[in-house]
Amino acid sequence: MRGLSGIISIALVSISATDASPEAPSVDVHNIEQLTEAACAAMGNLMSYFTPNPRGTFNETYTPWHESGMIWGLNFDYARWTGDTKYLDIVTQALVHQSNDELQ
Repeated sequence: MRGLSGIISIALVSISATDASPEAPSVDVHNIEQLTEAACAAMGNLMSYFTPNPRGTFNETYTPWHESGMIWGLNFDYARWTGDTKYLDIVTQALVHQSNDELQ
């Protein structure tokens, strides 16, 4: 059931992150396929705001650096619960960029 909890968390982020509209999106929390689709849509939307850069963070004008860390953690949870690893290369590269600053 823990996997279901992770998928539900990501799906809820998807619903809360969408623009307000007169008709709220509906997700059946008992339907794993719907939850996975909602999580996929949410992660795609979230990652559309990231442009790879030497700091490995989102644009800090809009997203403070510590929120980048939370987003990277969310990516690992997303990959674990959905099996979709398409963003892990981006996340790994961003984390390596951040750690390289400490080495220099």
